[in-house]
Amino acid sequence: MALKLTAASVRLLKCKIAGPTSRYAGTPHPGGTWYADSVLPGFAAVVYTTGRVHFRVRYTTKDGRRRKVDVGRLGRVTVEEAREAARRILARAELGEDTVETREKERATARAAPVFKAWSAVYLSRRHGRRVRLKDTERYIALAVERWGARRLDSITRTDVENLYQEIGTEHAASANRWLSAVGACFTMAVDEGHIVATPARKLVKFTENAPRARVLTAEEMSRLVTAIQEEDEHTRAAFTLLVGSGLRLSEALRARWEDLDAEAGTLRLPRPKSQRVEMIPVPQTTLAVLARLPHDSEFIVAGADPKKPRFDLKRAWRRVLTKAKEEEAHAREERGEKADAGFLEGVHIHDLRRSFGLAVARQSGLHVASRLLRHRDVKITQAAYSPLDLDTLRDAVEKRQDALPFASKKEPAGRAGRRSPR
Repeated sequence: MALKLTAASVRLLKCKIAGPTSRYAGTPHPGGTWYADSVLPGFAAVVYTTGRVHFRVRYTTKDGRRRKVDVGRLGRVTVEEAREAARRILARAELGEDTVETREKERATARAAPVFKAWSAVYLSRRHGRRVRLKDTERYIALAVERWGARRLDSITRTDVENLYQEIGTEHAASANRWLSAVGACFTMAVDEGHIVATPARKLVKFTENAPRARVLTAEEMSRLVTAIQEEDEHTRAAFTLLVGSGLRLSEALRARWEDLDAEAGTLRLPRPKSQRVEMIPVPQTTLAVLARLPHDSEFIVAGADPKKPRFDLKRAWRRVLTKAKEEEAHAREERGEKADAGFLEGVHIHDLRRSFGLAVARQSGLHVASRLLRHRDVKITQAAYSPLDLDTLRDAVEKRQDALPFASKKEPAGRAGRRSPR
């Protein structure tokens, strides 16, 4: 029987009594009674003995197979919503897509989906060798494993990711953003491998982070610091000389090997820098002179306690150098009868030596040269990090432009500025 299925007509439908030829003769058929829609051929309402009404779609595939697809139950979907869903399924069938087969594949994929803990281990194992450091990534993934370790990948929803992301971001916005990037990459690989249909970490709005550090050393601070460095042992002096003179990252300076240093060419090869590609950097002659006086007791230029391992850090030496430089500056100011500068070398981190190097090179030779020496992937990175710091250069450019204007060709004394000469 065909009739127009509406909200009103569907409520009047009943499960009919089975005919005399049926084994259910005289009783309502447990398989339900089908009522075809007169508006959309292939769309129907099925009424069961319990009174429930389900909406179904019937179609034939291109290879002649007859299919039935449930598009929802009355009460959970409206008649119009079910009809629209049926229309989409029938349209795809006309184009050769089999909705039943597609759903079966999705269910098979869901049943085969691994739990998050097992998949994260696979993900990290595949990342080894592709990135220099996985320590932070492993830490971020571990936070997710604590929450979802035993859950299947397809059961983790966008709400789950958002909730954990918000918890982390309540105290540490930057860490939350790094966590989202790490977990998002893990889910993306699962999508690529066919374990899930879409990543639950998509389209999350990231937290606004604080502006990056902009601390650079003044000429006076750098002078005092370099003087204080001279009192350290020869290997510590060599490490700081590489940081100050070549703008190396701390890990690059401590892992530099003798075999990678070409004293004749004045270059140092960095086999595993942050950019993940082998790079050559120029080494100034003054730095080469310092390195030339070092013994070759280790394969590393900056020898550590174990000749076969690189030195771990310079934390103690850095504190000693800062303390010595501050004391020398305070003593010099006291002798000149000046007050101690409370901000002298305050808040300085060891990475600020690299930032100071980059700014000095950018001022002297331009951003493109600084970008090459700092080994940034794009000059825009250098521009974003160092252009806002160089206000002196911007101020100088403004003053030169002002001097070039006709009305500013003759500078007046400050007391007469703005006064007009009598006629």
